[in-house]
Amino acid sequence: MSQFDVKTIELFWKSVVSNRFSNAKPAIEKLRSNQGLSPLLARLQLHQRLLDAIQQHLPESMRPHCLACALDTQGRLTLYVDTAAWTSQIRFYQTSLLPVLKKIAPIQRLRLQILLPVYSKEKKAAPPRIPSPQILEQLKHNAAFVEDKEIRRALERMVHAMQTLQGRI
Repeated sequence: MSQFDVKTIELFWKSVVSNRFSNAKPAIEKLRSNQGLSPLLARLQLHQRLLDAIQQHLPESMRPHCLACALDTQGRLTLYVDTAAWTSQIRFYQTSLLPVLKKIAPIQRLRLQILLPVYSKEKKAAPPRIPSPQILEQLKHNAAFVEDKEIRRALERMVHAMQTLQGRI
């Protein structure tokens, strides 16, 4: 099931919102009565019916990996799957899925696409990887034999910085 389907919206409205606002119209009714938004609701319901048909046709283990689907105006249905592994598994069912889906909408082709998860922008920085004290000493020793003064000085500063991080000064 997709995350924001019609059934979920209706269930949410009936269980939570309608108890607080008993005289308010449910959101689905408002969408149906609004001439500008009713085509969007119809499209959402069509996509939900297609996704439900796909999930019913696939084995139980594959169903949760079908996240959503969208039908474009050329009859291409894009099914969004969570990983490449499941995409390749679902491809085996593609020829048997098309006749089932054509009963619901005029679908010419079924495309599979991976829907990558959204990650937080805040990532924890990985702790610095500092070589062992023996390797740092070897680097320091080798730096003394570098002829170019700038490179030698850069190596010495790098070793000093790493030793400082280790608390070895």
